[in-house]
Amino acid sequence: MTATISRPHVWVPLALVLTMSATAHAETTNCTPITSLPFTIAAPGTYCLTGDLSTQISTGNAITINANSVTLDLNGYKLAGSAGTGTQANGVYATARKYVSVKNGVIRGFLRGVYLASTNSVASLIEDIVAERNYFVSLMTEGFGSVVRRNRIVNGGGTTASATSMPTASSSWAAAW
Repeated sequence: MTATISRPHVWVPLALVLTMSATAHAETTNCTPITSLPFTIAAPGTYCLTGDLSTQISTGNAITINANSVTLDLNGYKLAGSAGTGTQANGVYATARKYVSVKNGVIRGFLRGVYLASTNSVASLIEDIVAERNYFVSLMTEGFGSVVRRNRIVNGGGTTASATSMPTASSSWAAAW
C-alpha cells in the first residue's frame, strides 16, 4: 500500500515512527583513528574510535593525551578495561594540557574513566560520556575553565587498590563520582 493524501491515516503511524526513532548521531570521520590500545596522542588534532576497544592493562593509561588542542571522540563506541577491581589504569589521561575534549562514548572498567590532571590544565571538556563501572573516580578534571556536561555515571566504586596510592584533592579540582 502506498501513502497518498487521500489516506491521511497512513501518515500518522509513519510520523509516530519517525518521531520515536533515535536521533541521528553525527560520527566524526575526519580524524586520526585509534584502533588499538594503549595509544598515545602526541600531536594536536581530532582522534576517534572506529569500534569498541578493550585492554587488559592493570597500570598506565589506555589512551594518553600528550598534546594541547586535542579532541578525542569515542564516536559512541566503548573504551573498556578488563583488569578488574585492583586496576590502577586510567581510561583517558592527560596532564597539564590546554583545550582537551573527551566526548561521546562509554568508558568502563578503569580506576579512573577520564582523568585530566594538573592545576595547569586549561579549558578541558568532558561531555556525553557514559562512565560505567569505574572503580575510583569516573570523570575528573583539574585546572581552570573546565566543563563537564551531559554525562552519566553508572555503578561506580568498588576498588581494591591501596589507599596509599590514591591522589589527594586540592582546592582547584572538580570531580564527579
